[in-house]
Amino acid sequence: MKIGKIFKDFRVGKNITLVEASEGIVSVPFLSRFERGLTDISFTHLLELLNRINVQLSEFEFLYQEKN
Repeated sequence: MKIGKIFKDFRVGKNITLVEASEGIVSVPFLSRFERGLTDISFTHLLELLNRINVQLSEFEFLYQEKN
């Protein structure tokens, strides 16, 4: 499973919109493409987005490992 899909699952589960998650970090279209697996993201931006939706990197990594 792509990391964008994992991110989207967390974001949607917390009822956070694309606009809210991306504000000041990346554009809404970019975040949408990332979540659909159409583009890669820098580690720095991923960390900023995870922080925005209040998800620890360890939580994210655990779910990623579990799904793959």
